[in-house]
Amino acid sequence: MKCWPRIIPYSVRACLLGTLLAAGLGAAESLEERVERLRHELVAAERELAAANEASVEELAPVEAAELAQALNVPIDALVIVASDQGQGSGFLAEIRGRRFLVTNIHVLGSARQANFLTAEGQTLSFGDIAFISRQRDLAIIPLDWDGPVFEALASVRDQGISIGDAVTVIGNSDGGGVATRVTGKIMGIGPHEVEVDASFIPGNSGSPIIHDKSGLVVGIASYVRNMDRSSWTTSGTTVPTVRRFGYRLDGDVEWDQISLDALWRQGEAFERYEKRTRSLIDIAYHLMYERRILSGYRTDNEIGYMFGDIGNNFHWNRGTASASNVRLLENFIRQLRTELQRDRADARRVIQVDHYRKRFEELDAARVLFDQRLSNFRL
Repeated sequence: MKCWPRIIPYSVRACLLGTLLAAGLGAAESLEERVERLRHELVAAERELAAANEASVEELAPVEAAELAQALNVPIDALVIVASDQGQGSGFLAEIRGRRFLVTNIHVLGSARQANFLTAEGQTLSFGDIAFISRQRDLAIIPLDWDGPVFEALASVRDQGISIGDAVTVIGNSDGGGVATRVTGKIMGIGPHEVEVDASFIPGNSGSPIIHDKSGLVVGIASYVRNMDRSSWTTSGTTVPTVRRFGYRLDGDVEWDQISLDALWRQGEAFERYEKRTRSLIDIAYHLMYERRILSGYRTDNEIGYMFGDIGNNFHWNRGTASASNVRLLENFIRQLRTELQRDRADARRVIQVDHYRKRFEELDAARVLFDQRLSNFRL
């Protein structure tokens, strides 16, 4: 008889999907090896989160802001705080090829339907319904009429003599605090689309300018953090940092697509719904298959909570799978879970067309297919 634990509360792991993708889509490992690697990566991700939360961030008081502006020759008043009930991010006002734009990440702008766009001085920005988004980079710009201060974007890394090891400063809305903050570091690497820095930017800094200290020019836009804490031949015995931080370059050959803000918001919101559901469903499936647990935290979910009703009320926990009734309940639960993994895939695929969201959607969709296949072969 296989014993099943009672329904227990379990928090959703924000990092779970990425590690499951790595664990589930690699063909060279056995299932046991993948599961073991997944456990290691979950622990590593928790350490990454703890380290990020402890990152040193300085709030810019008015005097400090003035001193920084003078020292770096940059206009702090051109920093933009993007604030809404759904979350916060950053942006900045910049001059690019003779025109003035609000610059931020696609993932920040796509979540900002109800957001306020405020300068560091508290001035509300207004603009039209048109944005331009990059095909290869998480980069969005909105043209606007603005006669105030702006950051100057780097025209060319090569022509300006930007080098690895140069000092940089990231100014933004760290951790969504709604106040201007700064972190400092240096350039660790330069790629065709990205620049890597060791300035410890954290959530809320997405969309912040990465400023080259010597020139005062914006070399990139703070975009994402990658966890590299994995024991392998690629990192063993090296000085590769545990957490690496990347921004997208503003210079070079950027392919732009024009889009209405309403269309971008619809797609951003559709992606966020799909991502949230995918994380929840895979969280449930993983713990069901590999830890023999049924998570109770989703019983109140408006869309998938119904799956837990019969098990919560009728499952005989002391009998496990020795009970035919229990087996039927679990089999029905698995059927419902597989149905939910398929239910909104076609609709999401039809709506999500922006390259940035589409690439991430395909990764999520692959994870759903993988776990649906695993559930089809799962034996109680």
